[in-house]
Amino acid sequence: MFERRLRIVYALVLLWFGVLGARLFTMQVLDAEEWREKSRELSRSRIRLAARRGEILDRHGAVLATDRLEQDLMVRLDHFDGTNWICRECGRPAVSVDEEPPGRCRGCRARKFDPGPEQNFSRLPALLGRTEAECAAALDSVRKDWRRHVDRVLARAEKTETRVKEARVERDYAAWKWTLAKDVPPAVVKEVSLDPARYRGLTIRSIWRRARVGGPHVRDIVGRVSGIFQAEIDEYLEDGFSHSEIYRMRIGRSGLERALEERLASRDGHRVVDRAPRGGVRAVLQEIPAQDGESVPSSIDLDLQNHIGQVLEREGARHGARGAFFVAMDPETGEVVTFVGWARKEDGVNLAFTPTVPGSVFKVVTAIAGVGCAELDPAEIFDCTGKWHGIGCHGHVHEGVDLAGALAESCNGYFGHAADLMGIDLLSWWARHLGFGEPTGLGITREPAGLVPDREWRARRFETDERRRREDEDFRGGLKSSTWHRGETWQVGFGQGALLVTPIQVARLMALVANGGRRVKPSLVLGGTGKGTRILEPHALEAIRKGLEAVVDHGTAAKTELGEFRTAGKTGTGDLPGGMRNVAWFAGYAPREAPRIAFACCFVDVKGYGGGVAGPVCVEFLREFTKE
Repeated sequence: MFERRLRIVYALVLLWFGVLGARLFTMQVLDAEEWREKSRELSRSRIRLAARRGEILDRHGAVLATDRLEQDLMVRLDHFDGTNWICRECGRPAVSVDEEPPGRCRGCRARKFDPGPEQNFSRLPALLGRTEAECAAALDSVRKDWRRHVDRVLARAEKTETRVKEARVERDYAAWKWTLAKDVPPAVVKEVSLDPARYRGLTIRSIWRRARVGGPHVRDIVGRVSGIFQAEIDEYLEDGFSHSEIYRMRIGRSGLERALEERLASRDGHRVVDRAPRGGVRAVLQEIPAQDGESVPSSIDLDLQNHIGQVLEREGARHGARGAFFVAMDPETGEVVTFVGWARKEDGVNLAFTPTVPGSVFKVVTAIAGVGCAELDPAEIFDCTGKWHGIGCHGHVHEGVDLAGALAESCNGYFGHAADLMGIDLLSWWARHLGFGEPTGLGITREPAGLVPDREWRARRFETDERRRREDEDFRGGLKSSTWHRGETWQVGFGQGALLVTPIQVARLMALVANGGRRVKPSLVLGGTGKGTRILEPHALEAIRKGLEAVVDHGTAAKTELGEFRTAGKTGTGDLPGGMRNVAWFAGYAPREAPRIAFACCFVDVKGYGGGVAGPVCVEFLREFTKE
């Protein structure tokens, strides 16, 4: 009986060894290649090759925006609140999340540890250039962010009826590396990196970050970048990007960063290596190089931009203006050389595209429209008596003036009469034909179109007002009639009423006069957008150019120094509601014979007039522009 049982045991043992041998034979012989491949996969490592976004340069090569490598101070809360230990075998520092030592050393796998040095952050505030209270506040902010993330996960789990352990969620988020301070000095990097035990829980992270280095006056032009939004992830996945790439990507959201996204965009590469058992690299198996973005030269002159920005701030404060703007462009190519907006801090208004009343600079549009449609004879004499249908003309009589003289003296009666001859339909058509009432297409932000009023606009506005009046008993504003009145045509003719324009539109108008009748498209990229569309023949502008020259020689800008630069242009004063404050304009081009630059300057909410307020800024610009 015993021998029988023994034989059964022997048979089972032999069967087990047979199965084991068969399995070993299958793995080592039949499936050997498959296991070799799995072994190679375990030894492979993927290394990211970071790419740099393209630089934005000014027209002379100065950097406006670039990727800059910065060092951030990070904190890991579980280690920060943990305990220091030192391995007895290799001396490697270790951290445990509680008062007990770690299970094993990561270096030598030993199990014996001695207590390590205590945390000591006494030198850190001075190295960071902060007080101890500011450092403590930064740490409190990190803890609040950690708590906010934890509460959000718990709330989501409760809403979806998912069971999660609060302690597990807290532990997971405590293991994150939270940003304690951005772009820290090199002394902080050295201190924290060389003494990790003393600065337990703190680490340094190197990151490429977009930096606008051209100064405050190019901030709006350069724009900003940001990461991919949640709603955009699917679109990038369809284009072949991986989740890890999408997580690190930055794309332009405004300004030139957005307009030039295709040229500035970069894409990270990667390298797949075969690692040796002790950590070295045996071979490079695959490499896809990083694709850096293209460096794009803009048309902006950084020195001029910063200089005029400072002038606007100074003059705006002196005149008590609510804001000011200056734009200058090449009349041949449309390249925008200077594009500066300034506003009082308490208002927070960006005047880069703010529509406002044009005042008398719009008389140039009325003149072009009258000549273009042959309703206005440039040589015909108009007798100004100081009043025309109750409209004043700067308090004095011009007597007999032709088109050039009317521009020089800024005669309201002449241009009201010219608008009356054309009618609002023809005048508004020419205004839109010259680029008003629509965005210029500069492409760096949401550009308002301004407003060219006409009969259709008044009908739509009246209908809207009537609907608001019915819905809101307290509504008191709006138009009283849907009928377009003749007097409104006169107001548009000399730049008042409901008319609204932007400075870039006015600068483009002056470029059209300067280049002989071509409507160029403004561009912030060096090279411009071409010669533009000819909408007038040069001979049709002769009287208008003569009048703009007379403005500076003996007209409304004669008291300025613009004549030194052979400037032609037009002053303008737009009335703001209330009648006590104005919008002061000067727009023109220089030099007269072969124009190199067209420009427009306006100050909003000032007591002065165009020639006295905006004229001196244009003088400073031309003085700087004409320097060798």
